[in-house]
Amino acid sequence: MIFRSCRRCGLPHPVEARWASRPSQCLRCWKLSKGYDLTKADQAMEAVHGYYTDKIKTIEARLDAVERSGSVDRARVDQLIKLCHPDRHRNTPASNDATAWLLRMRETLN
Repeated sequence: MIFRSCRRCGLPHPVEARWASRPSQCLRCWKLSKGYDLTKADQAMEAVHGYYTDKIKTIEARLDAVERSGSVDRARVDQLIKLCHPDRHRNTPASNDATAWLLRMRETLN
């Protein structure tokens, strides 16, 4: 079993290795695409999805503010890396992108 990002919501979900090369959706998004009712577990997953989406938006807003300020020190970049690291955000594509961007920025500060 491996994890892939859902093509609709971007959250990671388990996929059998034999299906890993195909685009896939998480169970919640698949149910919605087929018109099925969501269970309480699906609704809980939706709440988790919203929580992490909000967290990532907050981090992106902080990154934008730092970019606009023009003054970034290494300590601030390290702090932002810790805040948006994929391990803290279920390895979402947005957290991966933000962390990669910050790592590139940190290299320029050396």
